[in-house]
Amino acid sequence: MSNIYKYRFRFNAKHNTSFEVENIHVHTFEVVCYVKQEELNYNLVENQIKEYLKQFQGSYLNEKMDEIPIIENIAMKFYKDINLLAKEFHLFRLELSDKPIQTYIISEEDF
Repeated sequence: MSNIYKYRFRFNAKHNTSFEVENIHVHTFEVVCYVKQEELNYNLVENQIKEYLKQFQGSYLNEKMDEIPIIENIAMKFYKDINLLAKEFHLFRLELSDKPIQTYIISEEDF
């Protein structure tokens, strides 16, 4: 039987979606990960995801990504990268928001 957990993380970063320097702006991003895991090991999952996201804290996302860092591309990168590092769990859904009224959702059904 798989156990399902929801982990919520926040980080601040800036990005630019038009390649014009004057359009650089800051967001507090919220990442919500829905995870299936066989064994109950909360700290392991939390620490692995937190460690992955640490590289984006305070960063300029345009320098961290190959694609324009719009919310959809950022979510896709996070979803793929977190699943690659996951050995003891499976990320099956990720929600990413950069403002309270809008959330982009990606899940395994999208692949």
